[in-house]
Amino acid sequence: MKILYVEDDKLLRETTSNCFEMLKEEFPQLETIISETAEDAIALLRERVFDIVITDFDLGSDKYNGTDVSNLAAQRGTQRVVLNSGNVDMIPRDGLFDSVEVKRKMQISEIMDLVSMTVAKFVLNS
Repeated sequence: MKILYVEDDKLLRETTSNCFEMLKEEFPQLETIISETAEDAIALLRERVFDIVITDFDLGSDKYNGTDVSNLAAQRGTQRVVLNSGNVDMIPRDGLFDSVEVKRKMQISEIMDLVSMTVAKFVLNS
């Protein structure tokens, strides 16, 4: 199961990455890629398909944001796409794929729960 996590905040990105490493002990089939920019995430999504994509909305880029990442992930067949923001009201809904889940800024524990439950369902259905 492949996960792409996109976050420009260095501390949050590193902490979440460490949590993903701990999850791998329970789910060894978990492969996580961490990206800090929308540009890098978009390049990765063009190369491969991920099972789960979790992205922040505001990624500090004038060119792309989390909506662009989310829509490309949904278009490429990602099973679960989560667009995460501290202010969900600023996310434009026009043009956002219906399959994209919009969530208010998730705590790391919520991200880990989301991933654990999705991976567990995947394992049970395999």
